[in-house]
Amino acid sequence: MRHSKKWLSVLILVAISVMGVVCPISSSYAKDDVVPFVVATANGPGKLDPLDAYDSESMDTIMQVVEGLYIYNYSSAEMEVIPNLAASLGTWSLDMLNLTIGLKQGVRFHDGSSFNARAVKWNFDRLQYWTFGLDIDHDGDLDNHPLGTASKSLFEQKNIPILNRTEILDDFTIRFVLNTPSVIWEKLLAFVPCSIVLPDTNYLYGYYFFNRIDLNDELIGTGPFKLTEYIFDEQLVFDYNPDYHMTWGENHIERMIYRIIPDPVTESLAIIDHEIHWGEVLPSYKEYWCCDPALIDLARKESVVYFMQMNLYTMKWEYRYASSFVWNHTYFLEEVLGGRHYELHVPVPDGMQYHHEGFDGEPYHDYRIAQEILLNSSDAEIQGNITLNGLSASSTREDWQAVAESTTPIAVFNFTRYESNLLHTVGTLMQEYLKDIGIKLVILDVIPWDDWVEDYLEDSDGHKNLAYSFGGWGPDYNDPINMIEPLYGTGALSNYFMLANDTWNDKLIATYSEVGDTRRDLFYEIQEEFCTVQVPSFYLLQLGGSITFNRDFLDEDSIGDLLNIFGHLYWFHCKFTPPIANPSPILTILLIIGLIGIGIIFTITIIKVGKRSKLKRESLRKLKEALYCPECGAKHDKPFEICEYCGKIKEEKAVRKYMDEFDPFIPDSEIKFCPQCGSFVKNQKCTKCGKTIVKS
Repeated sequence: MRHSKKWLSVLILVAISVMGVVCPISSSYAKDDVVPFVVATANGPGKLDPLDAYDSESMDTIMQVVEGLYIYNYSSAEMEVIPNLAASLGTWSLDMLNLTIGLKQGVRFHDGSSFNARAVKWNFDRLQYWTFGLDIDHDGDLDNHPLGTASKSLFEQKNIPILNRTEILDDFTIRFVLNTPSVIWEKLLAFVPCSIVLPDTNYLYGYYFFNRIDLNDELIGTGPFKLTEYIFDEQLVFDYNPDYHMTWGENHIERMIYRIIPDPVTESLAIIDHEIHWGEVLPSYKEYWCCDPALIDLARKESVVYFMQMNLYTMKWEYRYASSFVWNHTYFLEEVLGGRHYELHVPVPDGMQYHHEGFDGEPYHDYRIAQEILLNSSDAEIQGNITLNGLSASSTREDWQAVAESTTPIAVFNFTRYESNLLHTVGTLMQEYLKDIGIKLVILDVIPWDDWVEDYLEDSDGHKNLAYSFGGWGPDYNDPINMIEPLYGTGALSNYFMLANDTWNDKLIATYSEVGDTRRDLFYEIQEEFCTVQVPSFYLLQLGGSITFNRDFLDEDSIGDLLNIFGHLYWFHCKFTPPIANPSPILTILLIIGLIGIGIIFTITIIKVGKRSKLKRESLRKLKEALYCPECGAKHDKPFEICEYCGKIKEEKAVRKYMDEFDPFIPDSEIKFCPQCGSFVKNQKCTKCGKTIVKS
């Protein structure tokens, strides 16, 4: 009889579980029985005005609600611009000073207002007022807001404001008149600050024209989602726009919640527990969820790049070009950085339009080529140093290294660095690699970042004291010129390489007025010349990242748009597939009758089994919430290397073994975690609170 009761109680539990699936209880955040797609974000948006947003959280929020005339093609490897609120890509005048764009018809803002040319002009007049000025009263003087915007600098080219005025040709045709030829204006039209918000009533220059849209205001656009709720420091709720001007696909996201979780540990655990469907998991916790087939982690490339800077003032071309062949990318990326990032040889990252590789002279790791560059040099000083040291084509690698360590190296340069553990490693590696071409590298003492900037960058003569140094760059918007001109253009603020070449600079300027294949060919030529002729730096890596999501909720075949190098979260094409089954009416009735008939009889048994089931769930939760020492079993609240209780070094394989052995279906008597404090049970006794756990 005891056994029959036990099995009946188990059947009841199964029935309850099935009921939980077929008749799910709505959660506190669900509305109208819509299951939300939940995304973790470290912070809420600091701003809601597209013109003034510059942080990733604000821009990510805004781009769900408002949109521009153009949009980046997130499905393309190059992320070129394509029409969005525009009916098609615009037409340029021959002098590249006028861009005429036809607009989509039938588009409405979220409040039902019509989108048209007047709405576009109002928005770009507002952009001018908040950046470089707009002649509002037609008195010949430009009026502008004194506070400006965070993105102001992007709307000028060589200190000239790009936009002159916006003209309405008819209800659905607009023309932008520019002050200077600027093809990048098309790229800016896809950038968040150029998004179209709902204008003031009757398109007048009213409250929202002269004031920012702040966090207490309602953000209204034409985008795929409406921002329906923002609870500060807690969450944002988006509902899909049923009247969107593009057709929604099957299983699209209907409701989306951005859950604000500043603590990365809490976020990691929420993803592991399936409470969050998209977010980031700390590397220390990935061993705890890699056995969960629902959770997936995909690597992606990012737009940030890192390079070794070399000074044209202090270093001959041969030294710079040869240096670009001695760096061992594979060792640095795999052994030092753990294989999380990507090899890069050119200024334009992979995933951005006009990225170019595979050309003759492209630098890669081959010290023999580096030696040949010096051996074939016609420079008298270089040849004199080579002859002095008896080096030739038949010299071995060890011969070159010995010269670098001698009193007469081929050359001596410095490596300047600011406070960073990684820079110490980079400098040490560079010191070893340069020995392959007989160069001695002196690693200077580390200095604070502020001092490094003041001494070497802001001081007009400080550049001359640089030789090798470490640099990094990330674009403001998606155009390859943004990866080159700010760093390597003549007079550019971040040109610390002493690169000032009129012919080279003319090519950079020419990219602003070329389109199509001509522009592509020009960027290919620029990248080849950069690597083989100018050589102000050589590239070390393109930053890598990852996306973590729950494939039980998000179709992994629909997320291609989210792998873009800018990390933009464009959800429109994503398929939301929550694991919820529609209940069969007959099955539901039978389950209810069965539960009523036997539920009362075995209530006590249900409670007992329920407690054991809860204990298993609680034990699994506690396992995920803390790491346990494989030696003494002590609980730690955060990842650790040395146990604070027994002093033993953590053995990751042992910790992983405990996780692999933990089976939610094992008998309660075999659970190895204390039901009182959650710590590890060893020899039937809790290692922390001392509670004795007796096997049944």
